[in-house]
Amino acid sequence: MIYIKNLKKNEKLKLEAVEVLPGGKEVMLPHITLGNFCIMPMAKTIDQHDHPNPDKMADMLLKWYTRTTDSYSEGIYSFARKGHTKRGSDNSFYRYIKREIDSITEQSSIKGEYEELECCAREMWNLGYEQYKDTFFWSYNLLHGDLHTGNVVSFRGNYRLIDWENLRSGPKEIELAFYLCWDYLRWGDTYRSLDDLIDEISVFVDKRLISAQERDRILYFLIPMWMLILVLYLNNGNLLYEEDRKAACQRIIPLYKQTIFESRPWKEMSNNG
Repeated sequence: MIYIKNLKKNEKLKLEAVEVLPGGKEVMLPHITLGNFCIMPMAKTIDQHDHPNPDKMADMLLKWYTRTTDSYSEGIYSFARKGHTKRGSDNSFYRYIKREIDSITEQSSIKGEYEELECCAREMWNLGYEQYKDTFFWSYNLLHGDLHTGNVVSFRGNYRLIDWENLRSGPKEIELAFYLCWDYLRWGDTYRSLDDLIDEISVFVDKRLISAQERDRILYFLIPMWMLILVLYLNNGNLLYEEDRKAACQRIIPLYKQTIFESRPWKEMSNNG
C-alpha cells in the first residue's frame, strides 16, 4: 500500500534539500516526488501505544546529525519557528533562547490553574540557564525541526523520519530534549516513565549520539525548558490535546523536579558547559 501526500511549497523545498544531502536518504522514508505530490509506502508511526526503541533511534539519528552548519535558525522550534526576537550578531545560542522565552512570557498572563506549574518549571529553567548560558557551539546540527514519535516510522526493521517542512539548524541537544519529553508530557504514564527517559538518554550516551556534558544539559536545563514552554503555550491556549497535556503536566513536572532535578545538587555540577 502507498500513501500520497500533497506537498506545500515550503515542504517540497525542504524535502528536496534533505534528498541531496550525503546520507539524507538513509534517514528518510523512501519516496517518489511527482510535481507537488510525494508518493511513499505506508509505514507504521510510533504513537502513544508504542515504546520507542532507543537503539534504533540512536542508530538513525547518528546518521542524521553528521550534518553541521555555522549558524542557528531563529525561533525556538517548529511551533515558534519564526522567532519573536532577532538573532543579530549574538553567537550565544542559549542567551538568544532566553530572549525568546522572555518574549513569550511577556505575552502571557498566567492563569490560576497554571501558576504552580509555571513557577515549578521556571525555577528549574532559571537554575539551568545560569549554569549553561555561556555554553558556546563551534558548529550547529541540521535538525529535523519537529522530532516527535508521530514523525518517526518503522520501515523494514529500522526507523525513518517523515515530514521535513520544519527543517532548521541548532544544537542537537535541544531537539533531543524536545523528543524525549514532548510526547511524555502529552501522554504521561501511559507512554513512558521517568525511568524510561533516563534509560533512553543513557543509550544515547552509550551509542555516542551525545556526550556526558550534553546529557547533563538535556536533563538539568533543556527538559525543564520544554516543560516551561509547554506550560506557557497551554496557558495561552495554543496547543492541541490541552486537557491531556495539562493533566500530564500537573503530575509530571513536580515529579521531575523532585526526582530528577533535585537529585544532583547544583553546587556539585561541573562548569564545563
